Amino acid sequence: MAMYSTTPSKSMPSKQEQAPENDLSAEEFLGMVKSYNARRGFGFVACSQTALKFGRDVYIAKAEASLAFAEGSTAGQIHAQRAAVADKSAPPTLAEEDLIRFRVRLSVEGYPQAEQIQRLRKFQGTIVQPPPMEECAEQESSPVGRIISDELSAVFGQREAVLRRASCGQTRLAAGDRVTFCVQADGDLVAVGGGLRLREALLGMLVP
Repeated sequence: MAMYSTTPSKSMPSKQEQAPENDLSAEEFLGMVKSYNARRGFGFVACSQTALKFGRDVYIAKAEASLAFAEGSTAGQIHAQRAAVADKSAPPTLAEEDLIRFRVRLSVEGYPQAEQIQRLRKFQGTIVQPPPMEECAEQESSPVGRIISDELSAVFGQREAVLRRASCGQTRLAAGDRVTFCVQADGDLVAVGGGLRLREALLGMLVP
């Protein structure tokens, strides 16, 4: 695993009253669906940021899994999906190892639960330069690694993306490693010298 926590999942929270709307986190988090059981109707997302903040993996309810929409979905597609959820005809749209962006709401008992889930586009690529294990205090000036991916080129017209140590956790990478990753499609491009500016990759996992 890379940017994701290996914190053991706690038992499923009981059905409980939700906290008020204004308790939904303003901050968005990035993580990976660690487990999802469609029959039992719940799952967990692993994320290093939320593991540090809450001390556990984040719970995914079946209703939120059904509402999750794919990156790049149009307003019409999202509306149709929500309508299907309302009449109970929509199946959950998440699967294990999906990369997602989400917000967190704490339950009455203090359990973190994922809401406003967006399923991110996954790419596969090869590490050509791993990021250094130590990162500078000033992230913008830290050396970065690089990934090459033909899949990325087909979507964005650029075959390379930069990779910071912060998005890899303690995963040790070497040139030639195959990985899954997503990119911040709407994020700022990172200058890497020679006038070249690349998208920033967020590491998913090593490909066996």
